[in-house]
Amino acid sequence: MYFIIANPAAQSGQNDNRIIKKLEAALEAAHKPYFTCFSARPSYIRNFIKQFGQKEEVTLVAVGGDGTINGVVNAIEDFSKVKFAFLPIGSSNDLARGLGIKDIQKDPGQDDNIQKITEGKILRQMDLGELTYDDTGAKRRFAVSAGVGFDAAVCYEVNRSKFKNFFNSFNQGRLSYGTIALRELATIPKVQAKVTLDNGESIKMNKLIFAACMNTAYEGGGFRFAPDADGNSGKLNLAAIGDLNLAQILPKFPAAYVGKYYHFKGVHHGQGQQIHIELSQPLWIHTDGEVTRKSQAVTISCLPHCLNLIM
Repeated sequence: MYFIIANPAAQSGQNDNRIIKKLEAALEAAHKPYFTCFSARPSYIRNFIKQFGQKEEVTLVAVGGDGTINGVVNAIEDFSKVKFAFLPIGSSNDLARGLGIKDIQKDPGQDDNIQKITEGKILRQMDLGELTYDDTGAKRRFAVSAGVGFDAAVCYEVNRSKFKNFFNSFNQGRLSYGTIALRELATIPKVQAKVTLDNGESIKMNKLIFAACMNTAYEGGGFRFAPDADGNSGKLNLAAIGDLNLAQILPKFPAAYVGKYYHFKGVHHGQGQQIHIELSQPLWIHTDGEVTRKSQAVTISCLPHCLNLIM
């Protein structure tokens, strides 16, 4: 059974359903049953898995961006019963970029991906990350990254800003990130941070810019913050910047876009199965660009090889 989870709002201005119709036609031609849902609510997905997963294997297909994928991976309770695939039609598509899947604008038909989904073969068991809020014990999974500071503040503002819809109407959704990022860089609060890796290494910053725990290489619409991350190592890659002023930060972003910025002063990186972040005051936290609340302390862990991925 295929369950297609479609998010029309993630289509970066593509207001038709051509890709969904292509996928449905391919499944019909292969005589494979499916159900299409235009909602990415985790509760709905969870109930669907419970209904069908006890009888047969369920294949979840997310049609949307990284936020849609995040909703799906947070709805799965038993990964052994689920195969997962996705067709990237978001404004960032960082998971697709990190896994080497073609951009929707470069391959509008997504014919190769649709063929693989129809065949249904598991080609990879992918890691996921899991963020735990230390104060409540609540957890959030992620496929791309979890972050605190600048990147989370940008995600929060983008998700509630009129700029995103404006740029989406021109099929340039990622430009909304750049517009808001410049404003956020100029107003970063002075918050102390301590980042501890599970090998005992500790990184202290008097003014945190951001700290991201990366499962794959890209974040924020194509910034290669973790060039060594591949989603299959059993570990997360830390990318953090701190103790810099605006004039010092700006020149580093072009280098970060191509993954050549580790050598700069104020840039910290590392790798671990578990990473702990403690702040002097609460800041916004994101998982795959989805922001739910502020927190002062979080523990971020890798869930190795848990997602059965068709790609």
